[in-house]
Amino acid sequence: MDVAMDMEGLSVAEVVMTTALVVAGRATAVFFVKKCLSHTDDLYATADNVYSIFFHSYIFWLATDVSIHLRGASIDDADSAQLRLHGTTRSSNLYLWLFVIDNTVHIPLQLSKDVPFAKRATVAAHHLVSNICYLGGLWTQRMHFWGCLAGLCEITNPLLSVVFMLKELNLAQQPEGPWPRVFEGFSLLTWVSFLLFRILLLPSWILLFSLDIKLHPHVSETTTLVERVGYPLTVLAVLLMSILWMVPLTKGLVKIFHGASRAVPLRKSQ
Repeated sequence: MDVAMDMEGLSVAEVVMTTALVVAGRATAVFFVKKCLSHTDDLYATADNVYSIFFHSYIFWLATDVSIHLRGASIDDADSAQLRLHGTTRSSNLYLWLFVIDNTVHIPLQLSKDVPFAKRATVAAHHLVSNICYLGGLWTQRMHFWGCLAGLCEITNPLLSVVFMLKELNLAQQPEGPWPRVFEGFSLLTWVSFLLFRILLLPSWILLFSLDIKLHPHVSETTTLVERVGYPLTVLAVLLMSILWMVPLTKGLVKIFHGASRAVPLRKSQ
């Protein structure tokens, strides 16, 4: 198998440009909410949701592209393991830089939110640990496939942001029109995405990574202990957080559809 790897990362100028775009994107979201959604109860939370719809959809697309191109042929093929551990692409470098930069910008914003401190600290700590792993990947130009495969879980963020936006704008509670059904549809889609891309994907990630290390020790010899242990532990932490988040998400979904079924009486058959 011919393993092709692009070892070229982003230049300093490209990193600066990417940072400027992330900051500009968040600033634009705040400006948009101030001008068009000024009646919102929480300006910055709403702006965060608007930004997330676009940003996390884009990085999910990048993560999908990398996961497809660096997945290799099979789990027991040595060249495929080499590609998964050491392969990089322009998309993988862009994904990692975008993730690190946005996390860095978002940490102080997250800590300033009007939510319980434990929740703020947990998300901020997750951002920090993820940054450490991804910066290591950018420095060594390794583990890009595994970083992007785990990054597929980010698709839950834009879907959840749409749900929050519909509630924030009181569209979900409208007695008539399509918006309540749109709210129900995105609520169900969010729940399904959590199930597929977090509850199922993340333990699968840990299993596949462990198999690669076990089946191809000669390939993994060039990785560090931090990479072999830090990455799985980080993914495990995200999995545990996702399981905790799945509980209120499931309760909310049941409440939404139970309320909808009670609000719409069944018609008698003709």
